[in-house]
Amino acid sequence: MRYMQFEIRNCSIFISQNRQDSVLGIANLIEVERYAIKRGKCMFGFNKKKKYKIPGDKIKRLIESEEGCIATDRITVDGSKVGFMYREEPSSSYPDSGWRFMAGDEDENYMSNPKYHAVYQVNTICNYDLDIIQFLDSPPGTAFIRDKTGKLVLDEDWENPEE
Repeated sequence: MRYMQFEIRNCSIFISQNRQDSVLGIANLIEVERYAIKRGKCMFGFNKKKKYKIPGDKIKRLIESEEGCIATDRITVDGSKVGFMYREEPSSSYPDSGWRFMAGDEDENYMSNPKYHAVYQVNTICNYDLDIIQFLDSPPGTAFIRDKTGKLVLDEDWENPEE
């Protein structure tokens, strides 16, 4: 019990220190999320106080994967399309896809606040933006950005922070 409480505090510190470069430890987030859900609390996702653009009962099965990802509230609450997405090396300990999704207009203050992002199934984010589906099999280290015409294209200028 004490260990898990420490992990929750530790995860929050981890997020605020590392979110600047848009890299989160999804394994830690998922573990904290499971702990919070068991105790009837919402820390990062499944927040009953948030008004999601697409209600949970309206989410359709669009892809077979049940792996997780991280997305910002600009997508899930505000309803913005995915403007930037990248893939990290997935965690082998958790059902992590490695995908991270943002609208692309989030500033550093927004990104450093853990209340504005959560762990979701990739399928959930596909319901918000069908355009991402064609890129989901891309390898870790890949990033896509929405261009001036509104299409997601390979972001050749992106530098993977894991390298």
